[in-house]
Amino acid sequence: EESSTTLNSLLLLCYPATTPIFNSLEGAKDVLRAATKYDMAAVLSRAGDLVMLQFVSTNSLELYALSCKFGWQHHAQTAATHALKIKDLGRPTNEFAGIDDISGFDYYRLLAYHYECGCAARAVGRSFTWLGPLANDMCMWKCDEEGRGSEPLYINAQLGSQWPVPWFPEYLVSIGNELLARPCRSTLLESEFYSRAISKAVKCIYCQEVVVETMDKFRTLYVAEVDRVVANVKLKSPRANSVS
Repeated sequence: EESSTTLNSLLLLCYPATTPIFNSLEGAKDVLRAATKYDMAAVLSRAGDLVMLQFVSTNSLELYALSCKFGWQHHAQTAATHALKIKDLGRPTNEFAGIDDISGFDYYRLLAYHYECGCAARAVGRSFTWLGPLANDMCMWKCDEEGRGSEPLYINAQLGSQWPVPWFPEYLVSIGNELLARPCRSTLLESEFYSRAISKAVKCIYCQEVVVETMDKFRTLYVAEVDRVVANVKLKSPRANSVS
């Protein structure tokens, strides 16, 4: 039997002008089960939209499982995208509620998507055409005071390949590995390797005056490009979905 709270939410969902707020994800799942039980397809769809809106930022994995269970591919994509904030997804410590309710292929889809996004995000730091004209005056390859890195980096058609100062490729390798494990903008904005790179750069007579502003511009463009390439990666299509 459904509780009065569940039935009240179910009735409110029948009216487009009213929008119930779920007290918890478990309470929301009770409403989804009731809508399924009474074959209320429109209510089920609307409830799914509201559940995603309210809980996906904090329960991305459980909502991915729920979306797979109900065959909501668009919601599964949204949940999987939010799950990119989880570092090293797939380790045993990342077991989540609902994992028993999805197929092995659905779990594989989630892990493959996370990995493909990680590869795409890491690759951003290997070519810099996305910097545009701002690249021409960046201290990382304009500095004449420090030694040079061991390998050149391709910057753009105008500059071609340049040998950057040592602290910059060190930063790129470190942040690239972090992006592989956690492919989202938060990784770039929160990484301690960013401040480490600047700490090394300010020891250079040439870089110290401009590196803070330059790296801020660089990171802003880096974040935008990571957002772009990750958005181009899509969750694999499901083979079959069923509600039980």
